[in-house]
Amino acid sequence: MNTDFTTGISVLSHGALGDGVHDDTEAFQNALLAAEKTREHVVVPAGRYAVRELHIPAHVSLCGLASYTCDTEGGSVLLACDPNAVCLIDLTNAKGAVICGLTLRGEEVGECVHGIFAEYDKKEETTDYFHIEDVKCTRFSGDGIHLVNVNKAAIHHCMFHNNHCGVHFDGCDLQFIDNRACYNRNDGFSSGEITLSHLIGCRFDHNQTNGVNITAARGLQLHANSYEANALCGLSLCAQPEKISEGISITGSTFSDNAAPNQPDEPNHDTQTDLPAPHGQMEIRYVNGLSVMANTCSVSDPALFAEFGFWIAHADHATVTSNAMHQAAKHAAWYDDFRTDGKTEYNIE
Repeated sequence: MNTDFTTGISVLSHGALGDGVHDDTEAFQNALLAAEKTREHVVVPAGRYAVRELHIPAHVSLCGLASYTCDTEGGSVLLACDPNAVCLIDLTNAKGAVICGLTLRGEEVGECVHGIFAEYDKKEETTDYFHIEDVKCTRFSGDGIHLVNVNKAAIHHCMFHNNHCGVHFDGCDLQFIDNRACYNRNDGFSSGEITLSHLIGCRFDHNQTNGVNITAARGLQLHANSYEANALCGLSLCAQPEKISEGISITGSTFSDNAAPNQPDEPNHDTQTDLPAPHGQMEIRYVNGLSVMANTCSVSDPALFAEFGFWIAHADHATVTSNAMHQAAKHAAWYDDFRTDGKTEYNIE
């Protein structure tokens, strides 16, 4: 997304300094309130802005200059400076809000400060239409993005590095496209319940638990993703008998070096004590309507063999076909309790 810096309301015009020291919260909030009245967007020129919790009004865009890599940042950088805040950017009730072109740094302040946050007590019937693009969330004590009971969000071309979870999403209609979640202290992407959503063209790597960890899902497509070197599963989709997943499609993805034994702990990451041992690079339980097709599963070194490549159990109306799992684990796959109309065929094991 290209930001037009010749129009809109600049935070500099409301007194922001962008030196990384001065508290620019008031300048940002005043610019946002002005944009709410005029329906213009708020511009964040290149600089380092120390801010406390920002509340985004409905139908307002907060846009900066995206310029970051995994380890470094330039362009427009927001630095969290309040250890008692819930988050850095609060989108609750900000229908139609756009956040783009920013690096958000949590600076590891507080015990659970999220990067971008919205949470409702119950599922909303109205749509949120959050749009988050070209944003990096890094070094948050909480999650990079934390959205609960949200209806409709798009997260595109973003990076989530060295947070608790990269992204936590509970809700409906998420488009999660062309993102990277890496080196997070917990999961790269987590969800308790997600419906009618897509995770496409993303990379989940080197996370200290799972690449993707979803408890229950309905109408979920995971396509052309890369799951690499996550300490537990690359993809864990483990529902319970009382609340199963339905209508899951996993296609065209790569799994490599996940659930490897004896992975060394990395500095500044949560410990792995009391976590259950993963069964395989991908683990799925309790699902009705499952398609696993045209995926590859591999390891870069035999010392990194997981117990299983794919571990799938308690599946109704499931097909697992045309996957390449040769020398991907100690055992290529484990299928347990495939019930109504279950098929496994044309897999290279």
